[in-house]
Amino acid sequence: MLTLIKNIFIDVFYVYKNFLHWNLSKIIIFLWSMVLWFLAMFPFLLIIFLYWYFVDINLKELFFQVIYNSLWSDWIVNIFLYITKFLFLIAYIYWYVLLAHLSINYLKGKKIKYLSNYYFDISKIKKHFSITFFNILLLLVPVILFLVLIFTLVLIVWVEESKNFITLSSIEWESNFFTITSLVLFLISVISFIYILYRICFSYFVFIDDTKNSKRSLDYIKKSFSLTKWWKSLWRFIIIMLIISPFIFIIQLVWGYLENETSQLNNYLAVKDITPEEEEYLKTTVQYTYYQSLILKYSDIPDKELRSMSTKNDVSFLLFSILNFIFIYGVFTMILSSFYKRELLK
Repeated sequence: MLTLIKNIFIDVFYVYKNFLHWNLSKIIIFLWSMVLWFLAMFPFLLIIFLYWYFVDINLKELFFQVIYNSLWSDWIVNIFLYITKFLFLIAYIYWYVLLAHLSINYLKGKKIKYLSNYYFDISKIKKHFSITFFNILLLLVPVILFLVLIFTLVLIVWVEESKNFITLSSIEWESNFFTITSLVLFLISVISFIYILYRICFSYFVFIDDTKNSKRSLDYIKKSFSLTKWWKSLWRFIIIMLIISPFIFIIQLVWGYLENETSQLNNYLAVKDITPEEEEYLKTTVQYTYYQSLILKYSDIPDKELRSMSTKNDVSFLLFSILNFIFIYGVFTMILSSFYKRELLK
């Protein structure tokens, strides 16, 4: 185990050894993933804008809905928005596939030419979409099962209540029973979700290793299940995740704090001078409490100081994002690549 941990950390230094190549490649990969996402979602995005164009939409109302993340009441727009989010997820995962391809080649002592990754390989892109689709279906299994079991539990409690006289003790017992059972089912579902994620995540590495691109999408997922079937590998993977989790936690904590401060102040500046009519509209949204909290937090601060705070927050968040991208982004992919090569394929 100690040898595996040592070797993984040695492998991580490969990305810093190839620091310039690694970062230039990450920039290209990021830009290409965004292009892929835009190309995939463009037809659906076009439908949404055409719908807004031909249907009478209040742009001011739309503006506040975007700021406060409130859902559009129009189900047609919702459907297409969720489709675009799903396509964004697939394109985002492809970013990690390209990074993994980069990392695995570093482990082989090779550098991929800047434009020689899977950018223009249509067969690879199509197969990636297929693998991701099946993986998402597998991840939905514990979620759907949890919802079905909760619905069944609610039904059982409702039937029992209808059959018996309702007393204070029976209400308390049923409430405790429902709470405890729901919590147990939720924990089982979360653990199952994480376990399935572990079993399928290496399907992308199997996919990358198949240079001939000769297998079906399901074959890569089956191979991933085969490689991750041993409990010894699972425990080693958990230990490695526990070792790196404090670093991830600190980074996410700082990121979350800077993002939250920046977002809150920018949202306040966007709505602090709204008209009474616009405020009346905000009262009808689910985010009015959030709006009130912003008023309490920032209303006593002078405008000049608010602008200065906004600039500092924006610069701090941008600087942290850049440093995170340069030094940290992609390291976790290298850790997974190293674990795949040194543990699962040994």
